Order: sequence, then structure tokens, then C-alpha cells
Amino acid sequence: MFGNLLGTNARPIGKLQCHVIEGKEMPSMDIGGKSDCFVGVTIGKFSHKSKVIKSSLTPIWNEKFDVDIASMNETIVFSVYDWDQLSRNDLIGKVEFKLSNLRQGKNDLWLALPQINNKFPQIHVVLQIQPKIVVTVIAAKDLPAMDIGGKSDPFVELVLQHNRKKTNVKKGTINPTWNETFEFDVYDISQPLYVNVFRLGCVVKE
Repeated sequence: MFGNLLGTNARPIGKLQCHVIEGKEMPSMDIGGKSDCFVGVTIGKFSHKSKVIKSSLTPIWNEKFDVDIASMNETIVFSVYDWDQLSRNDLIGKVEFKLSNLRQGKNDLWLALPQINNKFPQIHVVLQIQPKIVVTVIAAKDLPAMDIGGKSDPFVELVLQHNRKKTNVKKGTINPTWNETFEFDVYDISQPLYVNVFRLGCVVKE
């Protein structure tokens, strides 16, 4: 499990990829023995409402969305409603799932709602965490002098897989301070992060 390996801080530690697929065993809430089901999804301050699938007890939503998360201690809540055009929507049921229970990779889940009207409704979702890495380039010291006058114009390049990010160039110094922060989406945790220090036109250190 992920547990708290991703840490807890104010910055997003990762992206939750959520796929709300379908429901089954939904209770009949309308005249005619059907329901008009939609799903409300909340996590922290984020909320998402699916489309309404009319006249079905086995609705297929097939909706995907991403949301930044700040802590693996957060809980995602799925609430299934019967839509009503003329009055308040009826709650069919809701289920909560803690992100700390997610495993690496895709989590293909059937989540059970409370029993209602002798039915045992469930919703089918796929959840996956795409971690982030946050890198702060603070400073360097005693870089080799590459320019006439004993100075350099250094900058740092960070490379993670095919993603490259660069700091600003600090001109005329061999002891630069950047204090610049970068975020990378992590698709493969086995891949290394490369940190290269350049002077305009050449590599100083790798």
C-alpha cells in the first residue's frame, strides 16, 4: 500500500485518477420500476457530478476525472442519487473509501452501498494514484570558473524520463542561489532523476 510514503504537506503529492464506470442492483425509486441515477463524488474541497442515466437499474456512466491530492489520509466519497425533475433528488446511498487503502497501480473496485428496498446496490470504479515529486533547487558553491574574469553563468536542468525543467540563469557567479521549486508527475518510480548544472553552452557538473 502507499501508506504515508508520499508524505503530507500543502503541495499536491499526487494526482488521483478516478474512473466511475457503472452501477448495479440499484433500487427502483420511480413509478415504472426504474431510477434516474447519477453519482456525486467528493474529496476534500473537490466535487464532481456525473451525468444522469435515466430509467435504469444498471446505469453506465463511464466518466473519468483527475484531482490533485495533498494527503493519503483523505477520503473519497461516492454518493448515488435518483434524479427528480420536480422535487429534491433522492439519496440511494453513499460509500466512503480511504486513499490510504489504495495499492500501487490501478485499483478496480466494486463498492457496496447500504441495503435499500431489499436491494444491495454497488458501484464500479477504478482508482489510481499518480505520484508527484517536488524538487527545490537551492544553491551551488565552488563551481568552476568558465568565463573570462573567473565567473560563470550557471543554471540547473532537471530531467525525469522525458520531462525537462530548468532554473533561471544566474550570471557572473560560481556560488549561485536559485531557490526554485519544480513538480514532476511520476509515471515509473524506478526511473532516476538527473540533475545537471550548465553554463550557457556547456555542462559544468552532472
